[in-house]
Amino acid sequence: MPLLNLVPDNGNRFVADVEKHSSIALWAPPEGGIEGNYQRRLRGIGYRTQILTAKGLGDISRFLLESHGVRPAHLGKKDKRVFTLPPELAIYMDTLPASAKGFVLWIIEGKVLSLFELESLVGLPAAVPKLKVIVEVGSDYNIRWMPLEQAVSKMAEGR
Repeated sequence: MPLLNLVPDNGNRFVADVEKHSSIALWAPPEGGIEGNYQRRLRGIGYRTQILTAKGLGDISRFLLESHGVRPAHLGKKDKRVFTLPPELAIYMDTLPASAKGFVLWIIEGKVLSLFELESLVGLPAAVPKLKVIVEVGSDYNIRWMPLEQAVSKMAEGR
């Protein structure tokens, strides 16, 4: 029975905070695995989730909200080409079923993002209805979270 007492929260508080604040900063243990329980909890109550890595995203607001160009590797044999892709969030939100409670964009490796990029993620749920944003901004011994806006202001003070 003592193993059951190691888990102080079964995910209800996390889900309540996600629904209340819409954008969450998350610290998880570096070995990983426990955040999958929270993702499963969100999917269980009706949210669709998509995991993106922060590395290589480029301009986040343009990647998520506007059409953007992608240039494949140029090997010297053909002309340089740029393929225009639709906004990433439009792809997810257009395929969101009517029965879904919302869409959660889970961004891993968020510690590589600048304060400006994190601030743009804070305002993203206000611009796109039914969107929630969770950013893994670091690692810790235990899983913990706070509103992303509050985390950004603390990071800005620490500079």
